[in-house]
Amino acid sequence: MVLDSNGFKDLLERLTYLRDAQQQQQAIISMTRQAKAQAEAAAKRLAILESNDKEITIATTQRVLALASMNSLLHSKEAALQYARAAQQDALAASRARGSALRAEIAQVQAEQAAAARAAAQQAAAAAAGSGATPTAVGPAPSGGWTIPQQVVQCESGGQNLTPNGAGASGYYQFMPGTWNNYGGYGQAYQAPKSLQDQRAQQLWNGGAGASNWVCAGIVGAQ
Repeated sequence: MVLDSNGFKDLLERLTYLRDAQQQQQAIISMTRQAKAQAEAAAKRLAILESNDKEITIATTQRVLALASMNSLLHSKEAALQYARAAQQDALAASRARGSALRAEIAQVQAEQAAAARAAAQQAAAAAAGSGATPTAVGPAPSGGWTIPQQVVQCESGGQNLTPNGAGASGYYQFMPGTWNNYGGYGQAYQAPKSLQDQRAQQLWNGGAGASNWVCAGIVGAQ
């Protein structure tokens, strides 16, 4: 059968249409595949980003918790340090107060000791003046053989080998027990012969450098 011109033309147009439609369909399929591949790639990237974000979030949370724990520990240590410093300051203040009180007590005892020695010397002098007699000393005479200034000895003991007073001082030079023992003495000073007391007093006086060991040295101006 021979196709007429109109029929052949129509057939060509249909064939062209079908070919164009097929090409368009292939193009659509290709674009669809590309879009699908891009979507899959984007999904993979998104999953990676989400995983990274999750890890970052976890790490950040851990750092925040660690920082909070360290801050808590630091505050605790600071509080403990402040408490320890306060305790040390209180102890130091108490020690200073106790030291001040002890120094005041020692000064009072020494002053009482010096006053008693002066009073005894004055009473002896007054009694001697009233009777018209020369004072008689018990033991070595106050005016002889002293290894420190006589006026200091007169003020301290009246030149007598005194037994321990309330503070524990004894002998011609009124040695405290600790001082006496530190300079090689035995027992208490009043129990030793005068020669040994003289020797220890000379060592303690040290040419005047140790005058401050006797309260009376300051009283009579021997310092």
